[in-house]
Amino acid sequence: GVCRAFGIDCPRIALIHCTEKTSPKFPLTLDYGQLKEMAAEGRFGHIIIDGPMDVKVACDPHAGALKGIISPVDGRADALIMPDIESGNVFYKTLTGFVGALTAGMLVGTSAPVVLPSRGDSTRAKLCSLAMACLTATDR
Repeated sequence: GVCRAFGIDCPRIALIHCTEKTSPKFPLTLDYGQLKEMAAEGRFGHIIIDGPMDVKVACDPHAGALKGIISPVDGRADALIMPDIESGNVFYKTLTGFVGALTAGMLVGTSAPVVLPSRGDSTRAKLCSLAMACLTATDR
């Protein structure tokens, strides 16, 4: 829904993990398998979803080719689903801290928009979070 609110009709969703294989050693990857099955049933609308995969494979077509990974996401992910809040937070803080990325954060799946800016976020990032929540709220 968030991607569609931004005009992406068929979003490419990457399920992020440290491995590219579904395995009982990493129980979360089994959950990813269930998400892919649900997507195949059409429960999320028209989307492309794949994983587990690392961030590089999700965002860089060359990385997948080097690793021999064939994926419908094909290094062109529109959205990344992180395995947990800890890894998502580290990823977000790395982007903002080391490359100065402008970010926006919100919860998805709530009955009303909930923004999650960090206390250390810029005023502009906080405004982007509010704007994203407003854009997606109209899509409910």
